[in-house]
Amino acid sequence: MTRPTAKNTSKAAALEQGCLTIGIDRDATIGVGDGLNDLPAFAWAATAVAMGQASDQLLAAADLVTAPVDQHGAAHVLHALAVTR
Repeated sequence: MTRPTAKNTSKAAALEQGCLTIGIDRDATIGVGDGLNDLPAFAWAATAVAMGQASDQLLAAADLVTAPVDQHGAAHVLHALAVTR
C-alpha cells in the first residue's frame, strides 16, 4: 500500500535531517534508490547509487549503478563501504 507523503517532505529532507542529527557531513552521504521519488535524494547526496532495475531516468541521474533488488544490490553497496573502511 502506498501512503501519501506529507507536504514539504522528501527522502532528501530526511537525509539532511538525519545527517544534522548525528553529525555526518553531506560530503559523506550516499543515496541508494530505485524509484523516481529518489531523485531529490540523489540530488542531495554526495553519491547517488541506482538499483539495477531502476528506470532509465533514475539510472541517468545516478553516479553509480548496483545490482537489482533481487540480487541484493543495496547489500553490495554496504559491503563495498565496509571493505573500504
